[in-house]
Amino acid sequence: MPEESRESLILRVDQALYRGKRDGRNQVAPADSAGAVAASS
Repeated sequence: MPEESRESLILRVDQALYRGKRDGRNQVAPADSAGAVAASS
């Protein structure tokens, strides 16, 4: 995302981090390009 602001990037990463933590150990929660967080197990 070349036009994504630093704040937007940090928000997406933060959301993915906390989603992974909430879902439990050994989880990956990538943020998709639309800004929403997609779950993955």
